[in-house]
Amino acid sequence: MATFSWKGRLPSGQEITGELEARSKETVIEKLREQRIVVSSITERRTGGEPADPDRVSGRAPASRSRTLVVAIVFVAIAAAISYFAPVTTYRCTRNANGRADCVVTELVLGVYPLQVQQSVSVASVDIDSDGDRSRLAFTDRRGQSIRAAHWNESSSTLDVRSDLASFLADSKQHEIFRWHVRYLPAVLSGMCLLTAALMIVVVVLKSLRD
Repeated sequence: MATFSWKGRLPSGQEITGELEARSKETVIEKLREQRIVVSSITERRTGGEPADPDRVSGRAPASRSRTLVVAIVFVAIAAAISYFAPVTTYRCTRNANGRADCVVTELVLGVYPLQVQQSVSVASVDIDSDGDRSRLAFTDRRGQSIRAAHWNESSSTLDVRSDLASFLADSKQHEIFRWHVRYLPAVLSGMCLLTAALMIVVVVLKSLRD
């Protein structure tokens, strides 16, 4: 049973108010109708007489949270789409039993989901493919076959990574090296989308715990 505060009007036109315990608003309306009272408003009251949250009573709060979660999912999808066209590129090279370098080039959506993985065995050199202000690394093995990332990156970061990898190939004492780079502007945009989605989810969780 819940307590409802109501306002209504008598057949004479006089406005009256009152409280009534019932299982639902519909029950209150039915009981008052039997007394020839036309109800104009009903509000459920919490324990202690505090009016109930209208959003919670009417069910609008769950719907609002659902919409918030949908918007959060949209932001995640936007971040994934941006990262799909500008993925994080990682390079991992290790020494094999013959002392030669085996390298793996991986492109990751949001830095997590593998979009493309390529491997080159017994790498002999690492070079740069350039296209204006864009560039990417190309690994060539001893047979002359090469692998390269499908997506381009900024030339400045590519030069730094290439320098580190070339040093690794020249120094047989190093056992392993790992480097990565990403296009900065797309990374910032996708990061902002993910942060927005995370904050929206946190708000929904906190509201659910409060209720």
